[in-house]
Amino acid sequence: MEFIAKPLSSAAKLACDCLVIPLYEKTKLPALLESLGAETIKHIEQLEKAGDISRKSGSTALIHLAQGNVKRLLFIGCGASTDFADLRQSISTAYRTLNKMP
Repeated sequence: MEFIAKPLSSAAKLACDCLVIPLYEKTKLPALLESLGAETIKHIEQLEKAGDISRKSGSTALIHLAQGNVKRLLFIGCGASTDFADLRQSISTAYRTLNKMP
């Protein structure tokens, strides 16, 4: 699997197997997700409300998308801190999770 790390402002024209989305506590969902459509945003919000997606540091949630060029979203909980150690843990968690995917 090929890994590419870069900031994005829109996922509308992006084609990939998995898009990694960092989630920090006490923040809104990243604006990048808006380009995936209102239905997808609503689904993500429902999953978060149900506890299937967590913002707790080190947590992960993988969801499959039925439509569009992005096949999966991998949510990585980054906690409340922007401390480098927490960020490093989140990146490591994302890397391990992506390596387990088929």
